[in-house]
Amino acid sequence: SGYIQDEMSLGDSFILVLGGRNDTYSTFGSKWGPKASARYLNAGTGTILRASYGKSFRAPTLNDLYYSDGYGSKGNPNLLPESAEEYEGGIEQPFGAGNSIKFTAFKRRVKDLISWQTDTVTFASTPMNIGRAHISGTETELHFTASSSFSGSLNYTIMFPVDDTTGERLYSADSHIPRTQLGGTLWIALDNETVLSLVGQSVRNYVRSGEPKWDYYTLDAEKLDSFRSVLAYGNETEGFKQSDYSYVGGDLDWKNQWDSGFKLDLGFGFQYR
Repeated sequence: SGYIQDEMSLGDSFILVLGGRNDTYSTFGSKWGPKASARYLNAGTGTILRASYGKSFRAPTLNDLYYSDGYGSKGNPNLLPESAEEYEGGIEQPFGAGNSIKFTAFKRRVKDLISWQTDTVTFASTPMNIGRAHISGTETELHFTASSSFSGSLNYTIMFPVDDTTGERLYSADSHIPRTQLGGTLWIALDNETVLSLVGQSVRNYVRSGEPKWDYYTLDAEKLDSFRSVLAYGNETEGFKQSDYSYVGGDLDWKNQWDSGFKLDLGFGFQYR
């Protein structure tokens, strides 16, 4: 694969970006996806207007092609790749230092969308190509800074996936496209060396009439502790310790479960005395 991109500034307020990506697969050949985006900044109010257009290509995954659970559900080696065309437009408005709100509307037209279809008798699933489909929706984002030690963000996305062949809604179990996503992040500086990050997400899915609701949420906490120490011969090391804690609840294969992890990153410097 390879890509090319050119960014052009037309005055102080307008930026135009043109580019494209080429992907080559032994099975599906070479696919070219052009992209274009533009941004306009109103220097007086700080308002930013954005618009973009692009085409993309997605080959079936190994899971789509060869999955088998031993109970009837299996992949489909005859799948075609997805191709998509996407339009997007939005507006962003800052208000005060570190605060902004952004609204984006998008529409994505897909050909040969890969959708897992479930047999209503055997409940076995297999992926199929849908002739044409489209996904439209909106996303709203809020970024705020209350102080030098407390900041965060909120985002809300709603999507409407439709099978253009039948005119019917695409359900999340088949398309893996949720109905809504609500997420948020908080960054809290406990002191000069310790930062606490809290991340949450709530997801609602489309389900068929008569099926139980399929909603879930996740909570993640991350604590970063930086450190610095001087070793022998004046060598100095610095880095951070990262501790992770995750909680999942709702209608997933696993729920109400805490996970934890630990990560240590080191950087080395040298001081000669």
